[in-house]
Amino acid sequence: MKMVNNLLPQKDTIQDAAVHLYKDHNDVSYMCKISLGHSFINCIIQEEDKIIEIIDIQCETINDGIGSLMMEKLISYASENNYCKIVGWLSIVDEEHIDRLRHFYMKHGFTIKTEYDGMKLADIELLIT
Repeated sequence: MKMVNNLLPQKDTIQDAAVHLYKDHNDVSYMCKISLGHSFINCIIQEEDKIIEIIDIQCETINDGIGSLMMEKLISYASENNYCKIVGWLSIVDEEHIDRLRHFYMKHGFTIKTEYDGMKLADIELLIT
């Protein structure tokens, strides 16, 4: 009888996530992109204040751990490069799945302050230790 080795697809790891740094189109601010496959986190680097601001997260699929791997990579990058915090805000555009977003950010140690202001539903912040 012939044995067939059915290998399961290998799971992505934090090492698979890539960090890309580049200047914005005005050559003023540094941008940071954490990517894994077709998913990404876009950030602005505020070098003077040692802050990373999340401006967009796009995941090809949800609830598969890709977003968490990218966030772990971002937090690791911030810690290794002496940034003091990661900030951002939750948009009214995401209101339909705000509970999922709150869970995601809280799972990664962010504090969330509700702040209704135009397009903003809440501020998020993670202090890097």
